[in-house]
Amino acid sequence: MLQRGRREAIITAHLAALKGIPWIEQEKGVIWREPKGAGDLCELILERYKVGQPHPQAEIVRAWVQVVGARHAGQCTPVRITPQNALVIAVNNPIVRRELQFQERSILSRVRMLPGCGPIVGIEWRAG
Repeated sequence: MLQRGRREAIITAHLAALKGIPWIEQEKGVIWREPKGAGDLCELILERYKVGQPHPQAEIVRAWVQVVGARHAGQCTPVRITPQNALVIAVNNPIVRRELQFQERSILSRVRMLPGCGPIVGIEWRAG
């Protein structure tokens, strides 16, 4: 059987969770945190997820026809940017992929000229 204090702490924690009240459980019970205002949380979320700020992937998608050319734009697509700052491009045709690999330097230079895309260091090619 749980000790009286521990049992009360668990019950209090569950009630807090049901009511949506923030809490931190520690060895000797429950410590209540200061509630944050909705405005503070919104600012934190906007800052953390960079909402409203230019994102490199969005810039690449917008300028995709200029980056790879109209001829290849429909046969390949930018997938993501890796943590190592490499642009992953999915190409649905191996012949087109090879043609694009021959143009990798010029594609990379056009990508780097886009706003926020300067840190991109390379391209990874994927079937897709």
